[in-house]
Amino acid sequence: MGAKKKQVHLSEVLRVPLHKRTNIRSLAKAIGVPKSTVHRWFKEGKLRRHSNTLKPLLKEGNKKDRLRWCICMLDQRTLPNEPKFIDMENIIHLDEKWYNGTKKDNTYYLLAQEEDPYRTVHNTNCIHKVMFLTAVTKPRYDNEGNCTFDGKIGIWPFVRKVAYPKCFISQI
Repeated sequence: MGAKKKQVHLSEVLRVPLHKRTNIRSLAKAIGVPKSTVHRWFKEGKLRRHSNTLKPLLKEGNKKDRLRWCICMLDQRTLPNEPKFIDMENIIHLDEKWYNGTKKDNTYYLLAQEEDPYRTVHNTNCIHKVMFLTAVTKPRYDNEGNCTFDGKIGIWPFVRKVAYPKCFISQI
């Protein structure tokens, strides 16, 4: 005969707090059913997976600054009847990008007789970084559609060499 099936309604899922619904195992434990039952509900489309990322918190000042920037991008000649944004042909975009000097984990393919590489840093949480400043704009094309300017103005590294403090060197 087997064990009698336990009747659980899907409404039980709503009573479980979100922090206990991060995977099938914890949800099944919270509502008291086997994880295979929860997995079957998922396969039948009764449950769905949702990925959630953090969003930036915009304070009132940030919102006002963004709105001011949008308003300043309006073409004054088109106001007030048919407002349009200014042409972005002559706008240069600047952005910085940080790169780590190395990764914590690297994969290498070595010959059987080769020695394993030995890499060191003072602290794995303080890997050296380099910053690049990039300037780009809208590409330019001639009447035939040929690219006359690709929009790439330049990329510049920002490097600062700093000597270690004497107290740090004495500890090495």
